[in-house]
Order: sequence, then C-alpha cells, then structure tokens
Amino acid sequence: MNFSQREADKVSEMLSYRLMEQNLVHVIGVPEMIAKEELLCSESFFAQYGQIYRIVFNKASKKTPQTGVYLTFATPL
Repeated sequence: MNFSQREADKVSEMLSYRLMEQNLVHVIGVPEMIAKEELLCSESFFAQYGQIYRIVFNKASKKTPQTGVYLTFATPL
C-alpha cells in the first residue's frame, strides 16, 4: 500500500491517542494544590461535562508536584 504523506501524518497522529473507554478521561499534570476530589468534581472543573461516577488519583512522585487523574463519567462523553 502506498500512502501519501498526508495520510501517513493522519495515521501517525491517531497512534498518539488512546481511547480506553468512552466515559473515561485521563488528565495529566494536575497541580497538587487543586488535586482534590471536591474541587475537580465541581461545576467549575469537570462536572460541567457530566455526572462524575468515579475519580482516581495517580499520586505524583516526589520529583514533580503534579498528579494524574482518572475521571469516569456516568454517561459516555
């Protein structure tokens, strides 16, 4: 199969995405000072996109003051 450069770029771009579930979002680089369930589940942050079913924090290492967050929404986004 011969791909044009444009098609190859599209495939390359798609490979950088990872869809785990249609209602699961992984957010990286959340500062520790706002990585609190009540804050992230508020309308000011992620609740504006739908009801949050579950939230899981991936605690930051001692080297970085950032946290990863997995948000599971009640319905697909």
